[in-house]
Amino acid sequence: MMKRGASIYEKHCAECHQANGEGIPNVYPALAADTSIVMDVAVNPIRMVYAGGFPPSTAGNPRPYGMPPF
Repeated sequence: MMKRGASIYEKHCAECHQANGEGIPNVYPALAADTSIVMDVAVNPIRMVYAGGFPPSTAGNPRPYGMPPF
């Protein structure tokens, strides 16, 4: 299962969140050691993968990056 998960991550996630999970500061969030990712109940990451995530536009970030849904 871990090999399959690693393959899926490499194919669909690593381009933005990086192979090491550290993301790109102020662009793509880090996943490595993120409490919402490593908590016992995986509801938050499942929802993000399923529904995607799009932060609000602000004056300082008028065109924020978002994560497309699966």
